[in-house]
Amino acid sequence: MPQCAHCGERYEVATSLGMLQCAVHPCSHNARHGGLRYEASHYDCCGASPFKYDMPHYELSDPKGCHAIDHTDSEEERNGILARPFVCVSSETMARLAVLSCAKTAPNERVVPVLRMEDMKKDIVFLGPLGKVHHIDATLEHMRLTAKQMKHATAASGGGDGGGTAQYYDDRTTMRRSGNVGFLPFYVVRRISSSIDQRKVSEVNALEKCRIEYL
Repeated sequence: MPQCAHCGERYEVATSLGMLQCAVHPCSHNARHGGLRYEASHYDCCGASPFKYDMPHYELSDPKGCHAIDHTDSEEERNGILARPFVCVSSETMARLAVLSCAKTAPNERVVPVLRMEDMKKDIVFLGPLGKVHHIDATLEHMRLTAKQMKHATAASGGGDGGGTAQYYDDRTTMRRSGNVGFLPFYVVRRISSSIDQRKVSEVNALEKCRIEYL
């Protein structure tokens, strides 16, 4: 099993994708100078401090971070989620993921289904950390997903270089080797929370005076 590069936990990808079981500070730590919201030596997203001596600003619990995020096995993947807070997953692959249950409780917040051609016309909007708005082009995402699956299907049949092991959100079994893909049902899955975790806010006493309300 991979190990999370942030909190060190071992995790199974199939049961952790979209479950937001880790945490991250989406803004940088202001080491020398204060940021837009908070003074020096504090994270500009929530006002927490990474230094134990800086009480009561120091967050006590682990993992350190004010926004819930998926486990990641590298800093590069974590930064990728901050830039693109969602992933598109084929319906067949989705059936094997634990996050599918979230679609029933909060479909517009955690999981957005695109199961019919008509759904391609949806105005899909995901809010990222700090109020950043991401408009998702369902047609473009469909093209990316099908192209990625075709690449891995070709590699699986011995027809070329698949670029190594397929990513967990790709499903080779849904592709027809003829290349005539047609419509591929998929889901848009959130990988980071759009709002600050209120449990973290309660740890950072300084936020009671200078906290900015988020989504």
